[in-house]
Parts: sequence; C-alpha cells; structure tokens
Amino acid sequence: MSIKGKVVLIVALATAVGACGNTQVLDSWQDSGVTPAPVKRMVVVGLSGDDITRRLFEDTFTEELKRRGNDAVAGHTVLPKELEGKADSALAAIKQQGFDAVLTARSMGIKTEETTTQGNAYYIPDSGYYGWDGYYGAVYQDITATTYTTRTELAMVETHLYQTSTAKLVWGARSETTSTGKLTEGMQDYARAVVGSLAKSGFIK
Repeated sequence: MSIKGKVVLIVALATAVGACGNTQVLDSWQDSGVTPAPVKRMVVVGLSGDDITRRLFEDTFTEELKRRGNDAVAGHTVLPKELEGKADSALAAIKQQGFDAVLTARSMGIKTEETTTQGNAYYIPDSGYYGWDGYYGAVYQDITATTYTTRTELAMVETHLYQTSTAKLVWGARSETTSTGKLTEGMQDYARAVVGSLAKSGFIK
C-alpha cells in the first residue's frame, strides 16, 4: 500500500462512525518486529467530506489520548487546509513539527443485521372457553402479532497507528459500532474503545 493510502485518515460520515455507540473491537494486530513503547507525540489526522465530523473525530480522540497521559494533537490545529488529501506533503509537515506517530482510521462501510423474535403462544386451561376454532385461531393470531424483526446498523472501522519516521504500520484494529443517532456520545464511545485497545499494545499510555 502506498504512503498516500496509509497516512490519510478517512472517517465515515455522521450516519456511520459519528452517529454510533457501543463499540466493540473485533480484532487487533501489531508488528512483532517493533518493540512497543509509548510514542512521545502523536497527531490525530482526519479527512472527511464533512468538516464537523472530521473535527469531532480528531478532538474526541485527542481528548481521550490526553486523558490517559499521552501528548496528542488534533490534526486540524496543526495542518493547513491545503494539505488535505496530499499524503506526502502532510507527512512531511507532521514530521517537521516533531510528531513521531500518526493515528489513522478508515471506514469499511455499514452492515445491517436482522434479528427476528418469534411470538409465544399461550395456554388457556379451560379449552371450552374459546372452543376449538377460537382457541386455535387466537393462538396463531397472537404469534403473528408478537413476532417482530429488529434491524441493527453497524459501522465497521479500521484504526491504524503509523511511525512518522518510516511511515510504517505498527498497530491496527478493526472495530464495530452500533448506530444510535447521537453523534457526540457515539464518537466518545468509539474513542474509548479503540484507544483502550491501543493502550494494551504498549504504544501509548
């Protein structure tokens, strides 16, 4: 993969990553050839067609990283607007400002899961109360009436950590977040889960 594909952070729009809650990190990976050590300075860089979502992502992740004692900065506070989408120039600017790691993410889209719950029939001890037709029919009407389908939208996201000195991927994770429609709350939940997983790797505090 090119440096351009690695360094640029693509965040899902508000209807995907932003409007989410209940994040689960499905799996993670780290380079076995690199000895984990907390990075000194990290920049969180986002690129999205929606500036509000991009900045919310950067600010929320930066806040969570700082809460754990890491030196982190939101990309929109240090990178000029004209560098958006220009991976090589952005990386050069990041290195020049003394950052030794870049936290990135990529939307993998949204998948929908459906769960069907079957209604339960009930038993009337005195079957003569309804008679055969009334009882038999009532039971099946009850099953139909109480059967329902739940649809859950899940935003799939990859998060990566790169060394700025080599543009090398040293850690990555794939997460799944349930949509709730609450932008700020969902982003905070997403940040806590992913940053917590990253901390376990040893690359941050």
